[in-house]
Amino acid sequence: MFSHGAKRSWEEIQYPLSSVKVVGEDAIYAATLGKGVYRRKAGLDWNQLNDGLPDATSVNRLILQQDVLHACTDQGLFYLTGDSWHSSDIAIPCFQYRRQGGCNLAATQYGIWENSGAGWDRLAMPNSVVYDILMLPHYIIAGYDQGIALYDRYTDAWAEFPLDGAVTGLTVYGSRVLGVTEQGELAVGNMRGGFEKYRFGSLFMFAVRTVGHDSFVCTDRGVYRICGFQGTIRLQSVQLGMPVTDVDFSGDRIHMATLFQGVQTVANPVC
Repeated sequence: MFSHGAKRSWEEIQYPLSSVKVVGEDAIYAATLGKGVYRRKAGLDWNQLNDGLPDATSVNRLILQQDVLHACTDQGLFYLTGDSWHSSDIAIPCFQYRRQGGCNLAATQYGIWENSGAGWDRLAMPNSVVYDILMLPHYIIAGYDQGIALYDRYTDAWAEFPLDGAVTGLTVYGSRVLGVTEQGELAVGNMRGGFEKYRFGSLFMFAVRTVGHDSFVCTDRGVYRICGFQGTIRLQSVQLGMPVTDVDFSGDRIHMATLFQGVQTVANPVC
C-alpha cells in the first residue's frame, strides 16, 4: 500500500501526533498538536494539508464518516474536500464527531451539539467539556470532564457516573463500555450499573480504539490489544518502545501516531 521508498515519517513530521487515519487504499493522514494535518499518498513523501484550517491549529481527532474525513480541532469541526478543509459551522473546540443515519453529534468544550439537517444546536451538558461520545441503539454515552454520562433514548433520561476526573476516550469491548481517564487509567463497566478504574502497572493510557472485534489501548509505552479472560481485562503487547496516541488499520497493518517518531507501521498480530 505505502512504498518503503518514501522518507520515514519522523524525518518529515517533527511534531507530536494526536491522530492517524487511513483513507482509501492510497492515503494516510496524520494530525499534529499545533501544526495541522499531514498527508502521505502511496509512494510519496508527507506533505502538509492545511488549506482552510486556521493557523497553528491543534487537531484532537481525525474522524472518517461516510468516506469523508473530518478534523476535530481546537478551532472547531472541519471536513476535507479534495485538498481543502471546510468549516462545519462549529467554531468551538471539538473533540469527537459521530454520525448515525441523519443524526450528527459533536463532543465539544461546551457540551454535546446535534445537527439533524437544520444546523447545529446544543443538545445536552452545556456546562461540561465532552471529550468523546458513543451512539448505541439504546443509549448515547459521553465521556466528559467529570466521568461518564449515559442517555437512555427510550426514557429520555440521563444518568451520570462521576469518576473523580475526565474520561477522554470511549469504546465498547464485548458487552462492556471502556473509557480512558485523564489520569491514564482504564474505566471498565462493572456489569452492576457502574464503573471501576484500573491501572496496569505504570502504564499511562492515552486512548482506546475498537476496529471490528478487536480493541486496543494506546499508551506511553506502545500499543496493547485488550483480551478478555474469564471475565477479566488483560493486555497483550502489540508494539512497544514509544508513546502512541492513536492507531488505525489497513489490511493486516497497524498505523500508529506517536509523540516523537511520526507514524509507525507494524503487522497486526492475532490475539
